[in-house]
Amino acid sequence: MSINFHTVNNFNDELYDFLSEVEAPHNDVRLVGGNLTIGIGFDLIEGGSVVRKAVYKALGIEVDLLASGAGTAAQRNAEQGYINSLDAAIQAGNIAQLHTIMAQRAADGTLNGFANQRHATFEFWDKSGNGNTEDEMIVALNGALPYYKNEVSDILFGAPLAWQTYQDPNGTPFSTSRECIALLSLAWNAGPGIVGPRLRSAILNNNRAEAWFEIRYQSNRVGNLVARGQQLNANDFQSYNRNFDMGWAKRRYYESQVFGLYDDAPQNADEEFLKVMRTFARTVTKMPIMMFGVDWGWKHLERISSW
Repeated sequence: MSINFHTVNNFNDELYDFLSEVEAPHNDVRLVGGNLTIGIGFDLIEGGSVVRKAVYKALGIEVDLLASGAGTAAQRNAEQGYINSLDAAIQAGNIAQLHTIMAQRAADGTLNGFANQRHATFEFWDKSGNGNTEDEMIVALNGALPYYKNEVSDILFGAPLAWQTYQDPNGTPFSTSRECIALLSLAWNAGPGIVGPRLRSAILNNNRAEAWFEIRYQSNRVGNLVARGQQLNANDFQSYNRNFDMGWAKRRYYESQVFGLYDDAPQNADEEFLKVMRTFARTVTKMPIMMFGVDWGWKHLERISSW
């Protein structure tokens, strides 16, 4: 029996708002962790064709018209050619080439009447004319979301599409829950493999406190060391001073806060309390956890206190 889920109204908008808080959105394409990313952390390599197609659509590339067979053969061939070239440049990590391809496409008269909104650089731009690029990033998010849900679902439930139908014992769907937002953020940031066996077991065996602990302390490197009571070495402190591990730790605090330590269901209050206390008793002797909380996370939670 899994933990209980908590439905979020306007799920995609809430997910976008949350990712915008933790991803530092950027309109241009950048090399992050060895892969090209854009927007709210859309990984153009790891996300494969699904994420690339979603980003292309948001940039004004007519992937839907290609699929529908609209336009002339020359127009479809031209657009497909640009997509193929963009795919190759992404695989090569060549940012300059991406901009060159987009400039060529913008100047290509063959596409007139087929793709009329053509930007000369590979970046999110105000295609909708409302003064910002939020609409475009949301288009990309909506298109890319099935990929990330499939990846999390495959690890958590054992099947990529299980998120579409999986419900808690009360019939609340996982797919539009705050718990789903937290797990998607984890996968968005560090890949679906971060949803490890202990986190999976805690969720599926109705142990919210253990799941919360796994997210908060065991899903980032420095947090894991502190949770185990191990002293940080000089390199770890150097990473902290450069804000690398601190950023990951802060994000895990945000995600655990969204996931929630308590179920909020009155009928489960006693059972929940006991599970929280068992988890606390198992870790309370590792006092660095308390300092870790003060230094890395607690003082930053006011920004998401509404969850």
